[in-house]
Amino acid sequence: MSASIILPLKGTKPAELSNALLSYYADVTKSRPPEAAAAAARTLDQVRERLSSIKALSDTTADAAATELLAYERQLAALARRLDNAGAALNVRFIWRDAFRPKQKVEKGDLDWERVCTLFNAAAALGYAASRAFRRGAQADAFKQLQRAAGCFAAAHDMVRPAIWGLDPRWEPASLSPDLGLEMLSALRDLMLAQAQHAFHQKALDEGTSPSVRAKLAEQAALLFGAALRTLDSQELRDYVTEEGSLFKGADDSWLRRLRAAEARARAIAQEEAAAAAAADSSYGAQVARLRLASELMRRAAAAAPDPRSGLQSRVFQPALERHSRGPRTPLHSTLYSTVFRRTPLSSHPSCSRHRTETVTTSHRDSHDIAQRQSRHRTETVTTSHRDSHDIAQVHAKLHDLSTRTTSDAEKAQKALAELELPQALEACEADKRLPARLVRAIAKAPATGGVGVLEELLSACTALEKEAVGAATMANEVLKAEEEKDAALLSDEPRLTRPLVPPPLAPPFPPPPPPPQVVSIPPSLPASA
Repeated sequence: MSASIILPLKGTKPAELSNALLSYYADVTKSRPPEAAAAAARTLDQVRERLSSIKALSDTTADAAATELLAYERQLAALARRLDNAGAALNVRFIWRDAFRPKQKVEKGDLDWERVCTLFNAAAALGYAASRAFRRGAQADAFKQLQRAAGCFAAAHDMVRPAIWGLDPRWEPASLSPDLGLEMLSALRDLMLAQAQHAFHQKALDEGTSPSVRAKLAEQAALLFGAALRTLDSQELRDYVTEEGSLFKGADDSWLRRLRAAEARARAIAQEEAAAAAAADSSYGAQVARLRLASELMRRAAAAAPDPRSGLQSRVFQPALERHSRGPRTPLHSTLYSTVFRRTPLSSHPSCSRHRTETVTTSHRDSHDIAQRQSRHRTETVTTSHRDSHDIAQVHAKLHDLSTRTTSDAEKAQKALAELELPQALEACEADKRLPARLVRAIAKAPATGGVGVLEELLSACTALEKEAVGAATMANEVLKAEEEKDAALLSDEPRLTRPLVPPPLAPPFPPPPPPPQVVSIPPSLPASA
């Protein structure tokens, strides 16, 4: 945090807020405002004038400026709630300069615009005060102030967003200064949260918190720094903060370089804490890999830092580089570390203090000591190689055992499914001759989703279905057997029922019926009488 990211202040021009308030009161009430109201309006103007006179922050003004800016913003919020259209009826034009490009000015007649710009300056003052608190060792105060700064940026974001969104926005998005864009406000919020997380990590380090907890805190700080850097280092915002006429008199990228260095340093600290956690778990291979990455990231941070004449490299990065160059010193793994880093004999490391030994340069050793060291180096190398080979063999054996067990379990599951034979055993409707669709789909998905465990669950389900089917078949067989026994008993009681039934002989056929009598037809007309 001695390399904190300090934000510039937004400049402003005077605004006759008190006269506008008194005139508005007189127009609405048709009376002269009370003396108390007039005094309050004049006090509001005096506060604004005093805050607008602050051109740069210092150790003696940052805390007071942050407190007064936040109080002024609360008064503006109370006024905005009582006035229509966020105080647009006051007809006061608030002119604010861009924080990174002071030559660019934006003017709006809106109390919400005044509040957003005031919140930006309050966040900048809180960030400066947090840097001062961290330098004097008050990590808890720094953490709280940075959290409040992040809250200021979040509140400003929540006010800007509804004002520029929609079919009829109050503010045109293009009319805003780039420092109050939604992406910029989100990135600055993440930046303040990242520094707050770093301060909390430093507090945990001073209190002797466990390495595993410190590793999680440092990792979260690195993630927040990365999120802020991805936005601020984009093409549009990179040009905005580095081009000529921005925060500096000429083209200068020192502010962005400071942010890049802070992000790389946060990642290096996260790897260093992860290495300490690995050492606590006796995972020395992971510890060496983490320390190697931490050393590389710290070199990258030192290279990305601004001008070395500023003292930032010697004050922040050089001690870390010297610490990483020493590495761990354990009887077994010092050789592994020196082989990875290609370095001369290493001094002690804080995570391995119980194995500390005094480092003596090679030039002061006699030939006998050099021979002993070379012999010990060869012995440790052979031992390490042998243990590595043994570990690799154990891993391969475990993998082979798992593969064999998986194949065996799959074969058992297939055999159990085949033994069910439900479609051939059931003699019911077609729907009952198939496994449930849910079970069929689960069996089809098992190799891809769950492996052996899911197949075992499906085998249990199939076994339960098999038991149900066997129970139904057994009951049906018992019913059929009982019916057969009843039929046999009935036949034994009635022997005649067992005789074949002989049909009686047929009677002779009946004689044919007599023919019908002959009918004499009558002529159609009688003959005439003589």
